[in-house]
Amino acid sequence: MTYERSFPLPLRVLLSGACLVIIVAGMKAAADILNTFLLSTLLALAILPLPKWMMRRGLSRGLSIGLTLLIVIIGGLAALSLLGGSIAGLINALPTYESRLIVMKADVENFLSARGIDVTKLIPQDLLSPAPLLNLAATFLSGIAGGLSSALILMVLAILILAELAHSPDSHPDVGGTQQRVLDKFNEHMIEVRKYISITGWTGLITAGADYILLLVVGVDFAVTWAVLAFFLSFIPNIGVLFALIPPALLAFIASGWVSSLLVVGGFLLINFVVGTLLAPQLMAKGLELSLLLVIGGLVFWTWVLGAPGAVVSVPLTVVVKKLMVEWSSRSNEED
Repeated sequence: MTYERSFPLPLRVLLSGACLVIIVAGMKAAADILNTFLLSTLLALAILPLPKWMMRRGLSRGLSIGLTLLIVIIGGLAALSLLGGSIAGLINALPTYESRLIVMKADVENFLSARGIDVTKLIPQDLLSPAPLLNLAATFLSGIAGGLSSALILMVLAILILAELAHSPDSHPDVGGTQQRVLDKFNEHMIEVRKYISITGWTGLITAGADYILLLVVGVDFAVTWAVLAFFLSFIPNIGVLFALIPPALLAFIASGWVSSLLVVGGFLLINFVVGTLLAPQLMAKGLELSLLLVIGGLVFWTWVLGAPGAVVSVPLTVVVKKLMVEWSSRSNEED
């Protein structure tokens, strides 16, 4: 007696919904552990083409992985050191920006007072104070600095996952049966995920490089920090660019005024528009088949389940879930 014949359709739907709720609740409870694993896997998949390319050029698997690990470790430590120093310098510069905000606040109050407008009666003084904004900025930067230490753990896990993923199909002749089917199924589902990571990584790198040049031209401090932030936020679909442009735009406004701030905002939007309309669609058309509604829905859902890291891994998880659902649906149709 099959499962379908044992239970009526309403009961099957109810049981499936209950299982889904339990799974989502478990993922939400174990979000910290899941996020570490998912981000490490994402990083490993992003690096995977490098050892594969070396092996296609005739290098042995061990040498290819060893060279890749060496490049990842040296490059990762250099990037973390550069980014950590930039963030530390930005935190130390916060008092200077606070002084500028106080002067700007006084200028605005004097300008309005000269025209008979009492700002204190319209807006609470606490809202006009730069202290809350600076405290928020300090908390944000401290969070990024704390995340840099977690990046070392991610790198170690990514290296272990990479060593496993770099196996060729015949590197384990003794593996068979269920284990081989699981490995084959995993590789099949990871094809589109690897395409997404490759596409987003290249477009994000181009965008971050252009953003860095723009910030240098405009004269925004700590341009490397905002460029790196723009690269990582490029993995958040659609709204990542908005989060990427807010900090440098505010910093440009504090340091140089509204003209520089508008140049940063306009430049960021123009760069993302050009990359997003000319380059990304050409690549995405060959890689993923996700509607905008599905992307936005996945972004909201996975961010709710996993927190902020869920926004970064939302598209890969949505791709895998969609593929599993399509496969399950086709199997059900075949059985019917």
